[in-house]
Amino acid sequence: MIEGKHLIQVGLRGPQLDLETLEWMREQGIRYHTMAEVAYRGWDAVMERVLAEAKAGPDRVYVSFDVSVIDPVELAAAGRAVPGGLMLREVIPLVRRLCAETRIVGFEIMDLAPMLDLSYRSAMNANYVMNACLSGIAMRKMGVTEENYMHPLVLDHGQGTPAE
Repeated sequence: MIEGKHLIQVGLRGPQLDLETLEWMREQGIRYHTMAEVAYRGWDAVMERVLAEAKAGPDRVYVSFDVSVIDPVELAAAGRAVPGGLMLREVIPLVRRLCAETRIVGFEIMDLAPMLDLSYRSAMNANYVMNACLSGIAMRKMGVTEENYMHPLVLDHGQGTPAE
C-alpha cells in the first residue's frame, strides 16, 4: 500500500472530481493538482511544485502515467477522455524532468485504448511520453541532473543572425 503522502496526482478534472473527493484526498495526505489550479497558477508554477514534491518524497519514484491527463485533442484513445487536459507541450517537459531529476524505478502508461483512435495519433503521442521518460533516465545516467537542462544546440544553432 502506498501512503497518501507519497502520492501525487496531476491534471485532475471532470465530473467525478467533487469536493467530497478532494476532501478525502486531502485527509489521506495525497498531493493533487487540478486543472483549475493549472488555470489559476499557470502550468510552469504547477510543474515546479509537482517536481519539488516528487524530489521531497522517497528516493525512488514509480510513475503511473494515466493518458487521460492529456487533452483528447492530442490523445483521443484514453479510456476516460475528458476535455480540458494537459497538452503534450506541458506533459513532455514534466515527464522528462521528473525522470532526469529523480530516481525512477518504474514507469507505466495506463488507460490507453488504441482501438479508439484509428489515426494512430494516440499511440504515437503515448510513445512520445515514454520517450521523454527514457530520455530523462538516460540524462540522469550520464550525470545530467540539473533542473530543466537543455543542451545549448537545442536552444540556439549558434550561427548568428542573417545580418551578421
